[in-house]
Amino acid sequence: MDNTWHAVQNTTQFPFLDQIKSGQKVFEGRLTAKIKEWDLEIGKEIGFYSTNPDLQVRCKITKLDKYPDFLEALHGCGNTLIPNGTVADVCSIYNGIFHYDNENVGELNSAGKMSKKILDIGVVCIGLEVLK
Repeated sequence: MDNTWHAVQNTTQFPFLDQIKSGQKVFEGRLTAKIKEWDLEIGKEIGFYSTNPDLQVRCKITKLDKYPDFLEALHGCGNTLIPNGTVADVCSIYNGIFHYDNENVGELNSAGKMSKKILDIGVVCIGLEVLK
């Protein structure tokens, strides 16, 4: 199977790529449309990278768990989706990435709600096993 490589956020506040590499983060959350777009299958290899070309990780897909939104995904995956993440973190991160242009992300985050785009499309949590 061909490898596919995709960008993942890696900031000081949320060092997700570092957390994938260390095994703390074992699920990567995306909209369910990525299953088809990226041709995701259990057993297939997937790679993630950041703006730093030396920082990348190759993984095997172990699960493709679907949820109606990222709050349910956090409930299902716990800290393996966002290590030490809170509901406020989940709203801020995922609403900031996935929202319709006419949605007020600040209001959604303040109310602890997910964007309509997330609710319309749904979420997949991609289970990851780091490959050496």
